[in-house]
Amino acid sequence: MGGSARDMTATKMREREVVALIRAKYCKDHGNGPAAVLLPQVRNAAGFDATRTADAIVMNLWPSRGLHLEGFEVKCSRADVLKELRDPSKAEAFSRYCEKWWLVVASECLIKEEELPEPWGLLVVSGDGERRRLAVRKEAPVNYEAPKVLPKSLLAAMLRQFARPDEEELRRRYQEGFDAGKCAAEMDAEMDAT
Repeated sequence: MGGSARDMTATKMREREVVALIRAKYCKDHGNGPAAVLLPQVRNAAGFDATRTADAIVMNLWPSRGLHLEGFEVKCSRADVLKELRDPSKAEAFSRYCEKWWLVVASECLIKEEELPEPWGLLVVSGDGERRRLAVRKEAPVNYEAPKVLPKSLLAAMLRQFARPDEEELRRRYQEGFDAGKCAAEMDAEMDAT
């Protein structure tokens, strides 16, 4: 199993960093609107009926890409991978409604492809720093049996996550405001000094 020092460093990624890579892969805007929308931390029902959480759900928005609903379980450690593999039925709360279901791992060293349950695809973080991206190691087969209508409780849970502000967007806006305030203060200080 093992892994190189580089692989071990990759496993220190946080789930939100991997989810950001999912967003980068799926949600590009090519001028005619975003290709998909990503919903992080979706519960399988609204309210107190929820028993499970999907790390991310993506709804493809372009008919040319199939308008598929895709689910993602993110794992950043071998222990988390093994826990998930011991009970793959946990994913069933979501995967039965998705056209594709993916296991996404922070490093290739976290899983052997033969360990992957049959209907799941495998995405692996590859590259370093700014060049990090998700690579398909096993394509998720399309589940043509997925219902075309979602239970309202699941739809409500998804929409709840859509209505929440994106953490990365909030950080970006905060930083922009901070930078603008800092620039204005520096300009004021320069004017006071003259």
